[in-house]
Amino acid sequence: MCAFYRLTYGIKDVGSLIMLTELADYYCALRTLSSSVLGAISVGSNSFGCLVDFWTTDELLTTLFKLRRGELFNDCIITIAGDWYQGNYAKRLAAQPPKLQNVVEYARSQICCKIAAAQQEFLHKGSHHIEYRRAVLNIRSTAAMPLPTYYRKMADLAVEHIGSLDSMPALTTLLSKDFVNITVGTEAGSGYTYDHFLCGRVMEKDLPWDVNEKDW
Repeated sequence: MCAFYRLTYGIKDVGSLIMLTELADYYCALRTLSSSVLGAISVGSNSFGCLVDFWTTDELLTTLFKLRRGELFNDCIITIAGDWYQGNYAKRLAAQPPKLQNVVEYARSQICCKIAAAQQEFLHKGSHHIEYRRAVLNIRSTAAMPLPTYYRKMADLAVEHIGSLDSMPALTTLLSKDFVNITVGTEAGSGYTYDHFLCGRVMEKDLPWDVNEKDW
């Protein structure tokens, strides 16, 4: 009701968002909820990105698809497509309906292309900076780690041995953060996202709904 009458309300957790979306769907009010949901999340959680369970709940992507909020939908896509933790990606992908699986797989393929570009860049750069190459190969051979952590360490070693990442744009792009609504200090391959890449946004033209449709 608050959404209908433009009253301030808050959404504190993913369960509340899913429940509200189901109610809005039942009462044909998805567009009304969609127009206010971002503000409600900000009011309710104070920091949407701090709620890690928001991004690891399988039902969330379907909920955001119903609401047609591209920025939130994309953030959720990234957390699935960029998940490199021991088989998580396959499980989370399988939990999505086929239409959304296609979007997630497209985002994943983008990330894989960026990985290939970063690796090719490293091979080229390593041929000119032998100590850097040896340091990177050493961390890869001495410890098992998720790929995001490996490339984060590769970047740290580049700063140490080369001086900066200015000459490594592909690695910089791979480790970039495409989140819109994450306000905490997350980085690909570091902290609680040590096993995640955070790049790979879906362009507006590739979203699984008609962005020009005014009513739904």
